[in-house]
Amino acid sequence: MPYKIRYAKSAKAEVDFLRSTYGTDFGTDFDAWLQDLANVRNPVPVRTSVDAVELFSAMVDNSAGTAWRKSWTKFVQAGALQKLRILLAVLRTRCPPWEFRITTAWFRLLNSISKELVAYYAIDHVERQVIIYLVEMTDAEGGG
Repeated sequence: MPYKIRYAKSAKAEVDFLRSTYGTDFGTDFDAWLQDLANVRNPVPVRTSVDAVELFSAMVDNSAGTAWRKSWTKFVQAGALQKLRILLAVLRTRCPPWEFRITTAWFRLLNSISKELVAYYAIDHVERQVIIYLVEMTDAEGGG
């Protein structure tokens, strides 16, 4: 079963703007892309997203921080019931309970050009949700 999709307020505003600008074809393709992201239990064979925490950690101090380490900090601060939910999420998914990721996809706009869209999002395995924090269109044209 796919995870629930939630938006940060600024991401929702950007997605609404893109939908109104590029129409229903874009909206349909975008929704299918989001459903793909939300289907975290059955990942796409070729994963097009990367662990953003590790990427940014490597950029800042040249050491690879891990989602496990950050999850441990949250686990220690959680109450007893939340700790149980976190443990169940780890056992169910066999991955860190929270992951911050970046992914890209190409979309055909107005039946003429292809543009690249980048999404910054978190996967919350404890609450079974994908939270979209930022969606931006790059200047790249042509691909996918």
